[in-house]
Amino acid sequence: MTAILPPSTVSAARAPQLRTYAGAASLGLFFITSFATQFLFSDGGPDTAATLRVIAAGPGTAIAWGWIMLALAALWLGGVLFLAGATRGRGSGWGAAGTLAGILGTVGITLIGMHALTAAALAQTPLDGAAATLQALDGAAGWFIFPLMTCQMLAVALFALSLWRQGTVHRWVAAAGCAAVVVSALPWTFSGPAALGLGLASLGVGTGAVIRLRRAAGWVEAPAQAYRVWAGAACAVGLLVLSILKDALFAGADDPDAALAAVGSHPVPLVVEGVMALGVAALFAGTTAFFVGSVRGRGSGLAAAGGVLGIVGSVSIASMGALDFLTAALGVSGAGTGVFGPLAGILFPAFMPLFLAENLMLVAFAAALWRSGVTAWVPFALSLVFAAVAQVHPVGPVALAQMALGLVVAGWLAYRILRSRGLWPRRVD
Repeated sequence: MTAILPPSTVSAARAPQLRTYAGAASLGLFFITSFATQFLFSDGGPDTAATLRVIAAGPGTAIAWGWIMLALAALWLGGVLFLAGATRGRGSGWGAAGTLAGILGTVGITLIGMHALTAAALAQTPLDGAAATLQALDGAAGWFIFPLMTCQMLAVALFALSLWRQGTVHRWVAAAGCAAVVVSALPWTFSGPAALGLGLASLGVGTGAVIRLRRAAGWVEAPAQAYRVWAGAACAVGLLVLSILKDALFAGADDPDAALAAVGSHPVPLVVEGVMALGVAALFAGTTAFFVGSVRGRGSGLAAAGGVLGIVGSVSIASMGALDFLTAALGVSGAGTGVFGPLAGILFPAFMPLFLAENLMLVAFAAALWRSGVTAWVPFALSLVFAAVAQVHPVGPVALAQMALGLVVAGWLAYRILRSRGLWPRRVD
């Protein structure tokens, strides 16, 4: 006989079910698409000038590769958020480490995509200056792209270990995840596809096991451990603090001509700004994971929308950080800022919705937490002001005031979440 559940019960079960399937689909699409790109695209080789000539003859390939990589970064982060919520039992420490590595891997994938789009734009400028700029760009940012990309595959192993430790999968799944890291580092032509295949097998089986367990449990999700909640709250506050510090130290740096005039041929300030921007992107992703995991029941739909906005916003912020490295490279090469014309033609208007997502993420989560009863309406109202002011692209004191308002909202939401979980010390009279 089929049981008829009350509407509230059905609604409560539907949200985690949709989140589970969406996260699983995101992870699967990432691995399948990544595997396909290994055979569709190839590295241009060590000769920078020759690479630029090839791109100039057919820029569509480099542009397609760049946009595919940005899409892969978003899909990967969606999978990371899913796995972060699926590793909350025994071995959750491995899952927390996997979440951190996965977020850093998202930044690395984004930088690879922006490198391809930048190369496509440079190919439309004079060759000598373009080659010098691309070499300077590799020197300015290449030193940490490899560690970030290694973090992406390391996250596969860490999540596989976590799923094994909590008894969700057999030990061979963890072994396959660890083997993916080793294979990806081998100097072998097919190391990339082989590592992705191992990762797909490992986390694919793990994902299937998570779905079966959640279905058997009526789609009930375990709450995050206290240390994860505190870490998420720290991300939310740290995100706005670092953003304020970046705007205060590098006011006006969004104008490449002004930035180059200020630093000349010394790229260090712009490299520092770029690293800070990537830090903001990583904290943005961590904040998204924190807020998504804090809303259950009422408001889950708004939280899911906030999760999508947070994923898109994280990729957008990391992409803008890559432009700081490009400006630094232009200062070294002395090629001028002419590349930003072709680059704008490649990025815009497609990037405009991405900019909007950065500011609407806080609105969506404030609304979700209000809807769920965790907070009152005031943080939501303040988040609307924060997002509205951001759309006029404020500068100077107004920009700092806007970011300070965002800090108030993020801190307020984090405080109320901690109180609702019983993690904030209560005063005893």
